[in-house]
Amino acid sequence: MKQYRLHFLEYLFCHLLLVFFAGRVFFMLYNRHVETLTLADGLGACWEGLFQHDIHVAALLLIFPALVAHFTSRQTGKSLRCRLAPYYILMGVFCGAVILADTVMYEFWQFKLSAVVLSYAASPEGASNSVSLWFILVRVLVALLLMLWIVVPCLWLTPK
Repeated sequence: MKQYRLHFLEYLFCHLLLVFFAGRVFFMLYNRHVETLTLADGLGACWEGLFQHDIHVAALLLIFPALVAHFTSRQTGKSLRCRLAPYYILMGVFCGAVILADTVMYEFWQFKLSAVVLSYAASPEGASNSVSLWFILVRVLVALLLMLWIVVPCLWLTPK
């Protein structure tokens, strides 16, 4: 059990890298009619994204679980999984929303999101004017599934 407790951060790191890789592949497949990429270009984008972005983001997302695990290792009471569950939910909502919003909005704007999304956060009523209700509902369902795919393994991989 102690061995597993020491290595859960490595498992979480690998899970987050898998999520980011799948998000990158989903982005390329979803937007293949907007930008045509060769297989070599797609693999190159995944490789560069892994080393320039994904590893850093995954490591930053694991700072809080590492600190909580360190400071609560000697305490009894609530389990580590219970203490980290709210963080995992927030992390899953944030990561899932960013991955899906970036993927879906690229189809319309032909550039990846940056601070532009903040203008819609200030006045969100104009964001859905040009799409149908079904379009929005399907994307919300996909976002919920993506968030579950991020959060549930994080909970399972965290020791009790």
